[in-house]
Amino acid sequence: MGAIAIYVLVMVVWVAGVAYRRRWPREQRVFQKATISYNAGPLIDRHVRKSSTLLVTGGDGLAVHKAGYPWNGYLSKWLTRGVHIEYLLLDHTSQALDRLAELQANPGQGSLRVRTIDWSRVPATGEDRATLEKMKTFHFVLGSKPKLMWIELEHFPGTVEARDCEFSPPDVVERDPRYDTLKRKFDDVVLRYAVEQQASQPTAVAV
Repeated sequence: MGAIAIYVLVMVVWVAGVAYRRRWPREQRVFQKATISYNAGPLIDRHVRKSSTLLVTGGDGLAVHKAGYPWNGYLSKWLTRGVHIEYLLLDHTSQALDRLAELQANPGQGSLRVRTIDWSRVPATGEDRATLEKMKTFHFVLGSKPKLMWIELEHFPGTVEARDCEFSPPDVVERDPRYDTLKRKFDDVVLRYAVEQQASQPTAVAV
């Protein structure tokens, strides 16, 4: 009976450990390939709360309008929770803006600001042009209250999968100088080249 009891205990601990890792994945993560929804979403969700802020950069915005893809569910959930989200798209599509406008119309306790790049204001050559062209495929999410960071080194348009990704939780990102560098980059790009997209008032539809 003793051996059986020990075996049962080991199995219970093992199952509990597997369930814990699935629900609460290891905090600092590095991925060769990842998606912002299935990989970053659960990790970010652990930390954001009312009054948290997320700065999100993207390329064409496919993640927000791809059929059956759960990224919009996370955004909606965080807005309901009271998170403030600033979304910057470098190479937006109308479909992405339409879906983000739907979220803007129902922000819960939070808020959603959507910005795109006015490429007519970007110099044809030089450092700023190179930075913005790079940001079409180099994406990041920065959180505050608490701080957190998600980086996608290479995310091409037309796909939700990115390469060479990394998540840094609050206790790690506090010691990571990249956070402040990316925050300054976000603020500078928004100030100099971004335009805000306001959600239009919903139109009544006859039933």
